[in-house]
Amino acid sequence: MIEVEVNLRALVTNVCDPHSYPNGTLLQTLSELRCFPTIGLHPKGAAQYTDSEIKEFIRLLGRPEVVGFGEVGLDNSVHYSEWLGQAALLQRVFG
Repeated sequence: MIEVEVNLRALVTNVCDPHSYPNGTLLQTLSELRCFPTIGLHPKGAAQYTDSEIKEFIRLLGRPEVVGFGEVGLDNSVHYSEWLGQAALLQRVFG
């Protein structure tokens, strides 16, 4: 077994399920620990997201602790019948 010493100064984590989005307290704690979150809406769930979940995604992007977004886009590994819903979600979020 090879041992490698790693000196981490910060981490980035991605949360792409609205049901597990961090609240303000957790965002502050993560920031203090130098663990910087990104927020996402996984494309495979595009047809299931509610208006309130999309609004929460957009609201969290405005928080200073949130450093970006991830797991947002087009996932063509699913049946092509789902692609239009993914594109519509992108337009709603970033349009």
